[in-house]
Amino acid sequence: MANKLEGKGLIFSPDFITIQDTIGIIKKCRNYFSAVKVGNIMLYREGIDVIQRLKDASDLPVICDFKIMDIPDVAEELIGIGAETGMDGAMIWGMAGEETVYRCISSYPYIMIFLLTEYTHSADVIDSTIADQMARMAVEARAYGIQAPATRPNRIAELRRLVGHDLKIISCGVGYQGASYGSAIKHGADFEIIGRAIYRSDDPVVESKKAHDAILSTMV
Repeated sequence: MANKLEGKGLIFSPDFITIQDTIGIIKKCRNYFSAVKVGNIMLYREGIDVIQRLKDASDLPVICDFKIMDIPDVAEELIGIGAETGMDGAMIWGMAGEETVYRCISSYPYIMIFLLTEYTHSADVIDSTIADQMARMAVEARAYGIQAPATRPNRIAELRRLVGHDLKIISCGVGYQGASYGSAIKHGADFEIIGRAIYRSDDPVVESKKAHDAILSTMV
């Protein structure tokens, strides 16, 4: 049975570093992390077995940011490959459409499926109208949660109003892209996804604690 996210906290995202460096940071900072989000860069470089290696190193939930936007058969197969290797959650684009979203959720109800709603860096193509539609789809399909951009905190608040409190909101763009630690949770997110601000810092342990403490302070 897949692990689930509990409460509020920090999700570590090791995009541009090696698996060896990733495991080193996780072992030192384990107490500050609620989960690990592994993206396509590491999945392509290291192979799908990296999921189990990360779980063995931390026993934390591993969420795969596949960014799936494909037909139902392909999407379902990708989720299945991850699930067979120990994946606890996956991120797919709501823009893939209802059939793809419903298929993945119904086929793997024990996997945390998060719908990506919009980018952190641009709203040129996927604007708030489209993102809101994807958030409503997440509710109707009974997804585990959605992604919302920490770089636009007002959007987190708007999306929280749309999805209510039954769905988790995980938020990218914290740290390196400009959003301050704790800001996404203040506006309605449950978890802040932080990568480069931690692994490119002089001391990942100190930086992880700083982020973790800022998140905790929002709950006081």
